[in-house]
Amino acid sequence: MASPPAPWTSATRSVTGQAAATETPIGFVPTAEALDTSGLDIDSATLAELLKVDAAAWSHEVALIEQHFASIGERLPAEMATQLDALAKRLER
Repeated sequence: MASPPAPWTSATRSVTGQAAATETPIGFVPTAEALDTSGLDIDSATLAELLKVDAAAWSHEVALIEQHFASIGERLPAEMATQLDALAKRLER
């Protein structure tokens, strides 16, 4: 008898396009329906709150990451700075 899939596989399927996900400024987030919440004591409102992307909070994080990147200086790979800039722009929308 096959074992049931691991709980984290639903999120993995969302990222690979095999399960429903919502595109957000930080990437794809699985929909509530795509997650197996059996055995969890969680209501739909709480789950919706957990899956929500708070752009203001993420913008604050971007500022902190920028400070950290500045401490690395020229050793920082350019692609990392490019990705952070792209994230900041997506959060502004």
